[in-house]
Amino acid sequence: MARIRRELDPDTRLRRPIDIKGLFFAKNANSFASVNIHTLVPQDETATVSRFPCFEHLMGTNIATQECMVRVPIGNDQYRNYLLAVQYDPTCPINQSLRAITRGVNWRGAICVLRSGRRVLATSMAGRTDQRNAIRAVRRFLVANRNLIEHATQNSRTPTFPSSLP
Repeated sequence: MARIRRELDPDTRLRRPIDIKGLFFAKNANSFASVNIHTLVPQDETATVSRFPCFEHLMGTNIATQECMVRVPIGNDQYRNYLLAVQYDPTCPINQSLRAITRGVNWRGAICVLRSGRRVLATSMAGRTDQRNAIRAVRRFLVANRNLIEHATQNSRTPTFPSSLP
């Protein structure tokens, strides 16, 4: 299972939890929603001890959560990274909010998206441009994994998705 978040050591001293703005494509919704993701922040945040977005408070824990870092071009040889938390469940109906942005890909489950910062794993989206780029990241993830998704649906299995799309 693809994981990007690192579990925090129980002895890690934490700051107050923060809410980070992201997008949520709920498994039973017709459109995405802007949401706040509760995030644990270590007092001494480093590359190896980074903040921990708690996607499961929105998505639940009944289905395994996989993570993928997706790189989106934003022009002039610049890129922005988005952290996707995905839950695929072949027994769920097709997610209509995702079908609206990517025709022909029948995703069953939920996807949550956060912007990744230059020095931190996750940071809030700053406006409509980030929102559009986050949707592009989701579309890129779905299209890149189209065959894997189709195979999983036909075999009623949850696939293992890649942890990054550079």
